[in-house]
Amino acid sequence: MDPILHLNEFFVEGGSQKQSHALLHITEPSTPEERERGYFFAICETNGADNEYIIKLQGMIDEIENGYYEARDGENNQNFEKILEKINQQSYPLIQNNSTLHCVVGVIRPPEIIFAFHNAPQIILFYKKKDGSYQKMDLVDANREEKGNSHIFSQIVQGKISPEDYMFIGTPHIADYFSHDRLQKIISSRPPRQSAEHLEKVLSELRNGLSFGGLIIHLGAPEGHTPVARRTENDGQAVNRLFVTEQNTASTLSPSLTNSFGDKIKGWQNNLSNKPTPQPSYPRAEVNSIHLKNRPNRQADAWEAKDILSAIWTAVKYLGQAILWVLLVLLSLLKAIGKFFITIFFLITNMHNRRKEIINNLSMGWHNHKQNLQQLPLITKILVGASLIVVICIAGGILFLSVQKQRQAASKLFQDNLQQLTTQKDAAESALIYNDTVTALDNINSAKDLLAKMSCESRENKAICQGMDEQIQSILMRVRKVISVDPQLVTDWSQLPGITKLNQITKIGTKIIGTGDSQNIVVYDLLSRENTTLDTGYSSAHFIAGTTPKENDYSLFLLDKNQLLQYNFQDNSFKKLEIEYPNQTVDIKSIIVYNRRLYSLDVLNNQIYKHDNIKNGFGPGKEWLKASADLKDSADFTIEGDLFILKSTGEIVKFSAGVSQPFTVQGLDPAITGGTKIWSYNDLQYLYVLDAAEKRLVILEKDGRLKSQVTAKIFTNPTGMIVDEPNKNAYILDSNKLYQIPLP
Repeated sequence: MDPILHLNEFFVEGGSQKQSHALLHITEPSTPEERERGYFFAICETNGADNEYIIKLQGMIDEIENGYYEARDGENNQNFEKILEKINQQSYPLIQNNSTLHCVVGVIRPPEIIFAFHNAPQIILFYKKKDGSYQKMDLVDANREEKGNSHIFSQIVQGKISPEDYMFIGTPHIADYFSHDRLQKIISSRPPRQSAEHLEKVLSELRNGLSFGGLIIHLGAPEGHTPVARRTENDGQAVNRLFVTEQNTASTLSPSLTNSFGDKIKGWQNNLSNKPTPQPSYPRAEVNSIHLKNRPNRQADAWEAKDILSAIWTAVKYLGQAILWVLLVLLSLLKAIGKFFITIFFLITNMHNRRKEIINNLSMGWHNHKQNLQQLPLITKILVGASLIVVICIAGGILFLSVQKQRQAASKLFQDNLQQLTTQKDAAESALIYNDTVTALDNINSAKDLLAKMSCESRENKAICQGMDEQIQSILMRVRKVISVDPQLVTDWSQLPGITKLNQITKIGTKIIGTGDSQNIVVYDLLSRENTTLDTGYSSAHFIAGTTPKENDYSLFLLDKNQLLQYNFQDNSFKKLEIEYPNQTVDIKSIIVYNRRLYSLDVLNNQIYKHDNIKNGFGPGKEWLKASADLKDSADFTIEGDLFILKSTGEIVKFSAGVSQPFTVQGLDPAITGGTKIWSYNDLQYLYVLDAAEKRLVILEKDGRLKSQVTAKIFTNPTGMIVDEPNKNAYILDSNKLYQIPLP
């Protein structure tokens, strides 16, 4: 496989054209002749220039481009030299103006590159050494123009780019914010496209009025290619990998080299003198540029009027003949069809007793055909057989071409979808670099949709689809922030007598209490690691919810029929408490003790009640919500200053001082669909949600951004949780088993 040329631009437009104006120009050839001449590029920066100067500069670049591509004969390098010689004779005013100009123009014909520059643009080569590290080379310092030269482009540099090397070309002000060492680290550590995006993002955030532009050139190594070490750190010919010629363009562009540079060129030429000149190979290119310009296709000259009339007459003549032939075929076909149906009609109806006559005629016709066929000469039979074979071959060929056309269309569609999928995947990876998980999730979901639409039946396409799916899943795991843990089994309550189904857990001190559908509860002591089964004395008890105040002096349980039961952990005793509600009929779904007050969630009346503490329980509740809200499908709620309600659909609703507040979960995939428990407090950092449907513990920032997801393969139906954030662990109730998991 041929290497791939990567051209990735970055461009930032400054706020003041007078202060700084950058010009970036990349031309993509259109015809085979132009593709032989490669990609033309120009990067310039002016300081203190007016509009007239900028227009002249743009005109000069257009003239170089057109002159290079439209040259009729000669070597490509000679054509480039000739057009620069012409420009040097015409562009004297551009360098005599009061403004400052930094400019580089060139042509890339992979793996060859030829360019000329004026003043001090940034041109850096980052090449890979034998030990795998990268070495930089400042091409401007190595080829500095002579002082006092009156030409805008005084010399030409020509050479080759090798796979794994990077060439950076940019405007001079980039060096004020990115040193060459930093550029080397950025460019050599990530794909060229991401490097260009990173540079553009950082430079655009400066907002200092300066314009920036640049190009990162990389010739990607072919798949399966193993780079061969070509140099050591002391290799005197390292510079010759790119610079093979330096030519003065003052008049005839004759060679004018410095002694040291000339010695290196001579050594390079001696090394290659005994080798045949290889034919140039032009790999396909991937250009990421908003300034890419397509060359117009000028292969065909304008036709003369007589040629047009002749073509029209020929087209009309053949079209008329084709229409006449089609009409004759249709008439013959209609005549045959009509005769066939008339024959069938007489056979079925036997009108005028013609059935026997028709059968005899058909039999006689068939007999005559057989006789005629048998009496044909051998050569005629061979010709007829050959004709049938030709017809079959033609029909088969048409069918084959049709199938091939369909396959080509399907292949093109597959490649187009693959390109879009790759773009979305790369965009997701770029977003992750800046920790933008929301954008990354959108991009990766788009990539998943594209992959689902792609046809992956063939062996080759199936392998590609599997590879892309693995990459997408890998990125998706990073986006989802999923952490898979191995839970530690604390205790198995399913083995205890008198315990049926447990669905809630509550913690007080060092004890974890499990409650469910029976009058018995179970208490596990984390210190002694012992279980104790307690009888509450309520034979029809059904525990709905439980809560423990921050002071850890008692636990409170909500039973069916909206009853309250207090548990004293010191003597394992129970006490029924009094409580009243503003409405006569209520359906309390959950309770929380916060700042010594009891808050209850009434899903029947869509209200939150706040109860003050009294001697024998809690006083009449006061309606806390100040506006109507739909709470009928609520599953649980928690208070941490603000109040959060978790609905069974997974939606989280936020209230502050009794008023609804906007709240959106961001970056979570998949969304919560089976929420059972939610927990937080004013001294806790995060919001915790137990999602039974996805068997996970979701950890959110209090503004809704995803922190992480914790899951375990062993989970089957988690229904209860306790979060111990200071000690970085949580307790999960799953199928009467109590597990402990670490928190990230």
